[in-house]
Amino acid sequence: MSLIEWCNRTWNPLEGCTHLSKGCDSCWAAKLVGTRWRHLPLYEGLADDGVFNGIVRLVPARLNEPLGWRKAARTFVCSRSDLFHHSVPDAYIAAVWSRMWWASRASRGGGRKPVQTFQVLTKRQVRMRNWVRGWGDRNQRKAWIGEAVAQGWCDAQDQQNAGFMDPVLDNVWLGVSVEDQRLADIRIPVLIDTPAAVRWLSVEPLLDAVDLSRYLWLTGASTAGPFYDHAGRRRTGGGGAGGQTFTSIRAGYLHWVVAGGETGKTARPIRSAAWAQTLRDQCTEAGVAFFWKQWGDWIPDTDQLPEDSYVALDAAINLAQPHPFPMKVGRKRAGALIDGQGWTQMPDDRTAVAAR
Repeated sequence: MSLIEWCNRTWNPLEGCTHLSKGCDSCWAAKLVGTRWRHLPLYEGLADDGVFNGIVRLVPARLNEPLGWRKAARTFVCSRSDLFHHSVPDAYIAAVWSRMWWASRASRGGGRKPVQTFQVLTKRQVRMRNWVRGWGDRNQRKAWIGEAVAQGWCDAQDQQNAGFMDPVLDNVWLGVSVEDQRLADIRIPVLIDTPAAVRWLSVEPLLDAVDLSRYLWLTGASTAGPFYDHAGRRRTGGGGAGGQTFTSIRAGYLHWVVAGGETGKTARPIRSAAWAQTLRDQCTEAGVAFFWKQWGDWIPDTDQLPEDSYVALDAAINLAQPHPFPMKVGRKRAGALIDGQGWTQMPDDRTAVAAR
């Protein structure tokens, strides 16, 4: 089971990571690995002063875990690492992909198992796109599986089926993390250029206003490239699905947006409630599933607190912010409501964009 609100369980076939952007500054996983778990052999030396130091450990013993699951679930892959970290061999990623493929089919020993859904999240979007495209090539896929067999990460049955494995797994959701507009504009176009059944964003921690409108709507006609067809494939020249020409992304290219604030001693505030409201409004208007996880330890506006919560909060107020100013009240008191309503929408598990 998982304490992460938008998944049912986690699966960690590797451990460790590298600090990459300011969204990593208060990483809960790095702090956990660098403190409470630092004396455990698997986690020893992976983090320095609560920050991942770039060491990544493969955990092949966990690769077969999904093959034993008897209950369908949404599974977050590599909650304490990044599957597309530069230290992870292509063949090891292929071993992970093969297990996710098997988990979408009849069990290897006969009989039926429930289909598992896997949620993959990365900050290394270019490698993800390039690797996923490589997996879509039958010869490359067979070569990677062959190498994984040689390393002991896959077996003969994987090698026998490598040529028949789906180029795009319809039970795998591919996502990128973005924390501000600059990184949204860098990472999202590459995600959209990646073949996937479901594409999603984790806008957490939300550190600044993020406008997703150009990735959710057809905003105008132009023959200036690049643009994307209905399957998310990048094209050059004019003319899209239905004869339109466009330079931004139509609704449907992003299927799910998860967003929220930070918790912990070093948590940074969401300074304006409008940041969350705007994301919600853009997603709902475009028909994209929206999941608001939490405000975090801070709230941007005292009006969101119940009356009995106004207790000795002066010391937690960030007076450097203009009124209404953020207040540090703790995750429980801050809650997860936007304008008095919870938002926990999920994409259809079988959306399956024709991304081949």
